Amino acid sequence: MTERKKKLIRSLRKDSNQFIFNAKGQSSSKPKPHTATTTIEVKAVKYLCPFCLHSGYIHLYEKRLASGKVSKRLHCPECNAEMRRESLTDHKTIEEYAEWVFNYAMSGFWKKCPFQKFNDRLYKLGMSYRFWKKYKQLKADKSKEQTYEEHFEQYQKEWAEEQGLANDNT
Repeated sequence: MTERKKKLIRSLRKDSNQFIFNAKGQSSSKPKPHTATTTIEVKAVKYLCPFCLHSGYIHLYEKRLASGKVSKRLHCPECNAEMRRESLTDHKTIEEYAEWVFNYAMSGFWKKCPFQKFNDRLYKLGMSYRFWKKYKQLKADKSKEQTYEEHFEQYQKEWAEEQGLANDNT
């Protein structure tokens, strides 16, 4: 920085301490600039791991990458399951959660956490009755549906009858 710039900066600093004249012609010191302050309120919300129902704050589920950034995927400290942020923070009713578990069951939901631990925590949260009622209802509805194999067997029979290749007695 040149000597001239340094002098200018010094004079500007001195200028901020000088007096000014107000509307009535009286001298007063310069008003200090108003500073804006913002307050951030952190709400202590606990989230439940959708797999083992472990309760914890969001920072417990976040994991850091080697670069120091927070990963987009979250990690349960208890069952070591990885999940998307939406899976952890999404607000579901008990019935919606039962449906989510039922749909996830074919992809290995029951392998992520011991069943007894899950069931005990579900009971302690007071969700057990409604959860299992909905889960059993979904399971019963699924058993009434045709399997993939049964669907194609029926389709083949109908096609054969339309073509006149099969008897109605078979």
